[in-house]
Amino acid sequence: KVACKKGRKYMSFITKFSDFCNGFELQYGKSPSHIYHYTSPVGAMGVIENNTLRFTDRNYLNDYSEGMYTLDLCLENLNDLTEEGKFRDYIRNSLEERKKNPNGDEFYIYQCSFSTNKDSLCLWNYYTKDNGIKGYNLKFNREKVEDDTIRPEISDKSGKIEKLRLHSGSIIYDKDKQIEILKNIINKFQNYLEINNFERYEEFAAPWIIDRIFLQGVFFKKPCFKVEEEYRIAINQRIGENGASIKAKRKFMERNGIFIPYIDLPFNKDAVEGITISPTLDYENTRNGVLSMTAKKYRNVNKDNIVKSDIPVRY
Repeated sequence: KVACKKGRKYMSFITKFSDFCNGFELQYGKSPSHIYHYTSPVGAMGVIENNTLRFTDRNYLNDYSEGMYTLDLCLENLNDLTEEGKFRDYIRNSLEERKKNPNGDEFYIYQCSFSTNKDSLCLWNYYTKDNGIKGYNLKFNREKVEDDTIRPEISDKSGKIEKLRLHSGSIIYDKDKQIEILKNIINKFQNYLEINNFERYEEFAAPWIIDRIFLQGVFFKKPCFKVEEEYRIAINQRIGENGASIKAKRKFMERNGIFIPYIDLPFNKDAVEGITISPTLDYENTRNGVLSMTAKKYRNVNKDNIVKSDIPVRY
């Protein structure tokens, strides 16, 4: 009877705690009306012709501090994030374990990057660096590109299908603000456990807390990247044996000898509301090519909103 009673309490905790975790809201920067996707000519052609956006496994992004930055930030400031005791020790242990194995229990995050800056020389240089600043900047209506069209379907072992949740927002670069958010996350979880008399499950809860911290870290970057004014759309899920799986198959692309996982997701065609041509491309010929490619497919793209960058550089 005692064992049964403990089992019921544990199952009650699992149910309530899972609901609490799933309802946990992340913190983001501002959400503008429009966001901008800088890309190479090949990348732009892929987006336009296939009507898809590429979401890359964050473990393979060019910024090698992705993910690790937030875990390191927690470890470096843990004494300020929570009081001394077993709970802090559980958090520290889980942080160190996640650093060794970023995907944890098959915990994957895919993300697509935009900017809130509609015409940035820094981004033209970076995203078209192999093409002499030749590329495109696609203007997206933020609300339309984040509608249900882009949300991938997932199915669990029983065959139940549902739409996966999106996380989206501007990147937070301010270190003090990042630490404040991390402290609030840990405090909210600790308070939840205490209020519901779940302290005995703190060790079990710690990896779940790190999951939230790791996901929140999608919207944290080092202050040195502030010039990018980045906005992100991200999806996350477990793809383990007992979890749900993305129906859109994971694919791989080669870059600098590395095989990088990604998924392509369709978006609402009405979300594209203009295209900016990079500074060094011949405007008239390039615009005519873009018009031909988008005709009858993207009704919100026309000759008036296919424009050339205002940045006056030749090469």
